[in-house]
Amino acid sequence: MTIQPQRSHAPDMSSSAAMTHFEIASLAPSLLTNIHSGANGVLIIDETLQVVLVNRRAEQMFGYPAGSLLGQPLERLVPLDRNAEARERIDQLGSPDAAARRSRCGLRGVRMDGVEVPLSAYVSRLPMHENAYIALVIRADMRLRRGRNRRTQYPRAAELRRLALSSQQAHEQEKKRVSKELYDDIAQRLSVLKLDLEWLDQHMPAGNDPVFARITQMQGMLDNVISITKSMASSLRPPLLDDFGLLPALEWITEKFEKKTGISCRLDTSGLRLPIADPLVSAIFRVVQETLISIERQNHASMVNIRLTHAAGKLELIIEDDGIGVPREASSTQDSYGLVTMQERIFILGGTITIMNKSPRGVAIRATMPADPLPAS
Repeated sequence: MTIQPQRSHAPDMSSSAAMTHFEIASLAPSLLTNIHSGANGVLIIDETLQVVLVNRRAEQMFGYPAGSLLGQPLERLVPLDRNAEARERIDQLGSPDAAARRSRCGLRGVRMDGVEVPLSAYVSRLPMHENAYIALVIRADMRLRRGRNRRTQYPRAAELRRLALSSQQAHEQEKKRVSKELYDDIAQRLSVLKLDLEWLDQHMPAGNDPVFARITQMQGMLDNVISITKSMASSLRPPLLDDFGLLPALEWITEKFEKKTGISCRLDTSGLRLPIADPLVSAIFRVVQETLISIERQNHASMVNIRLTHAAGKLELIIEDDGIGVPREASSTQDSYGLVTMQERIFILGGTITIMNKSPRGVAIRATMPADPLPAS
């Protein structure tokens, strides 16, 4: 005979004749609250480990239709061979001399569809006159779930970083292509045009002063356009970076900066070990390039020190100057030094970058990145 609970008290609870109305009414108020609220699953088993009372929340957690768990063995839901801790607690509480205290343990439950779910349970003994039962108040184990989520998120994060790194490299390759076209095609065509003007100047009959003046003006304009074209190509991707590597490219850009600004620029690469992975080469060069541009525009420095070292499987880039420093406002800091762009470059490589004012004056930028920037598959 099955006892149907009153709708007004327990619309989501099933029970069997193993627990009488009197026994259900005798349950502790806290257990009755769990049964009726539906926040936690509740299983009550008898001395043979058969389910004698179950609420709807527990049926939902294990994926069973309403009323189908009554009379089922606990083993079907909580295989005791996989739950040594729970088995020990239940054995202890099953003893006639056991205290009615409550204890907590982790469970590895099995749903109706065979999927294993991490759970936690409060297990307690329920002495009932001639009978004794064991109650399990069950909830999802959020600690295990969070750990599982983190394990599934890590591969996803690594894959996203791989995609971002691939996109960054593709962007650099496009810059390389455009730079090469500017150098090898447009700049060369302009140089040929300049030679043609020189030929025309040499073979023009005397007495055509207005024409000579126009040719001279055109030659000056061509020199200016050729210079601008080469400068644009170098800004995109200096040929030195691909033809000779990172160190010559850094020497070139620091010497160019020093000549243009008059600011002393010292480059120290004595602690560097070669070769360096291609993604790192591009990122390091860009960070140095963007920092020098920022210093030139607004820092009022008289010296810049750049140090690149290798240590403990990591590359470290440190750029320091003696300028006026950066404003206190975070947004101004990012705008003045292009920190956001630098962060994107370094974070994609799995590194970190910081920017801070020095005492008594100046700025220090420190970027650290793994020597092998590719995430493990």
